[in-house]
Amino acid sequence: MNPFHKPKKHPHDIRQPILALRNITVQFGQALALHMVSFQLQKAERVAIVGPNGAGKSTLFNVIAGLLSPTDGEVKIYGHAPSHHTCIASPKKQIGSMCISHWT
Repeated sequence: MNPFHKPKKHPHDIRQPILALRNITVQFGQALALHMVSFQLQKAERVAIVGPNGAGKSTLFNVIAGLLSPTDGEVKIYGHAPSHHTCIASPKKQIGSMCISHWT
């Protein structure tokens, strides 16, 4: 091993989920759109969010994208809660893509 070679430090712990949702609840007035939704997404993992109209899929994506604040629960991207004071370099690069397709 070369004593002058420093291993390239990865900016994120590869064991840490890239996206973690814990007990996400979203309520609009009396309507409960999401109730205690929790999951983790690891690097290179692919998931599909499926369900009927009104199931909360778009609400979930809006919470993940930071367009909607949950009533309760927490979202973490690479272990950090996104906020106005936290700068995560280009979230669009961190989360590859979100495609919403409708089949009838």
